[in-house]
Amino acid sequence: MPTPKFLARIKDNKVKMEEPFKARCWEYLRGLEGKEVEVTITLPKDYPQRSGQQSKYYWGVVVEMISQHTGYTPEEVHELLKQRFLGQELSLGGQDFTVAKSTTELDTVQMESYMERIRTFCAIEFGISIPTPNEIA
Repeated sequence: MPTPKFLARIKDNKVKMEEPFKARCWEYLRGLEGKEVEVTITLPKDYPQRSGQQSKYYWGVVVEMISQHTGYTPEEVHELLKQRFLGQELSLGGQDFTVAKSTTELDTVQMESYMERIRTFCAIEFGISIPTPNEIA
């Protein structure tokens, strides 16, 4: 069973957790009552927000190549990629939904990781080789 991860923010020197993470976290912790457990807190490195160059490469190369290959518009490709690689499954009223994070929220490292997953997916699923930023002029 994979170790669960819960998203939290630090605000006013307190750990703040939004739903549904808060409910899931407390439910998980209640299930550990009486057990000695190790809790790991991972603090992110402070990387700058995705760069303009990354955005140009993403839209001009990655999204454009997939759009040409699939026939979907660049906007449709972008939404599909976000759902696939940045999506989070949530339930509401017994129905499951995928909510995707915006690429504008990604830092430079997260954005490169996102694009690398897309390049790998495209190579395997579509047989298309999307060049890396250093492979294009």
